[in-house]
Amino acid sequence: MNSRSARKPLSPLAVFAAGLLSLAAAMGIGRFCFTPMLPLMIGAGQLDVAGGGWVAAANYAGYLVGAITAARLGWTATRLAGIALLLTALLTASMAGVTTVPAWTAIRFAAGVCSAWAFVGTTVWCLGALARLQRPALGTTIYAGVGTGIAVSGVYCLVASSLGASATSLWIQLGVLGALFSLPAWLVLPRVDAQMLSTPLPSTPLPGEHSKVPAGLRGLLACYAIFGFGYILPATFLPVLARSVVDDPRLFGLAWPVFGTTAVVSIFVAGWFMRRASRMRVWAVSSAVMGVGVLLPSLWLSG
Repeated sequence: MNSRSARKPLSPLAVFAAGLLSLAAAMGIGRFCFTPMLPLMIGAGQLDVAGGGWVAAANYAGYLVGAITAARLGWTATRLAGIALLLTALLTASMAGVTTVPAWTAIRFAAGVCSAWAFVGTTVWCLGALARLQRPALGTTIYAGVGTGIAVSGVYCLVASSLGASATSLWIQLGVLGALFSLPAWLVLPRVDAQMLSTPLPSTPLPGEHSKVPAGLRGLLACYAIFGFGYILPATFLPVLARSVVDDPRLFGLAWPVFGTTAVVSIFVAGWFMRRASRMRVWAVSSAVMGVGVLLPSLWLSG
């Protein structure tokens, strides 16, 4: 990186857009694109629900590994995000090159690792850059990128499959889509503040380095684990469930894009509520609403 590019001021909007679209690639493609692809792969005879469960579980396991190892790599946040986004796009496209459940499972595990790295790296560099540009409030809205990626990939799969695209070709197209989402970040990262480029992610303490866990942290981790268990399973199989109870493919195909669009809206709704209530209360109410949302289909289907 030359000194001229380092001194060139960055627009807060450019940083915001790069961060938002990075999360669209990392989460909408790297972590969640298997959800709209699963019913297509089942329909093509490539997978059954049990095999799909293994592939999905591998991605979530990879995400856990990526979240744990991100800081231990010792890379700068910008390097971590840039490399992880590239690997996410390549791994997504590589799903088209294999035909067995073990191979798909391995690839989706690796994609989960990379999506976590991209999420952590993007959060660190983007929030830091926005704070230095005196626009920290924009930082909360970059997380709308998660829902954006879910909605766009869901609509893309719905439209492309209705036009005759095969599940195999769609994996390549989703890889390209992930690269397009990542392009603004790849253009912005070389221009990020030189101080940030030279600062590695904070190192994660090794077991035994701290004898005392901060008060409340164990409970918070337990709540977040249960929260993840509560939403990730129905979210993964939502289109498959919709397909089993709705005859019109156009309707069940909308399940995932609607999920993503609602996720985008929720960022701004939560922001509005947090100006009027505590963060913990907003989180508690949101979790309760999610629980009701998960329960309602079960009650409806059993009725």
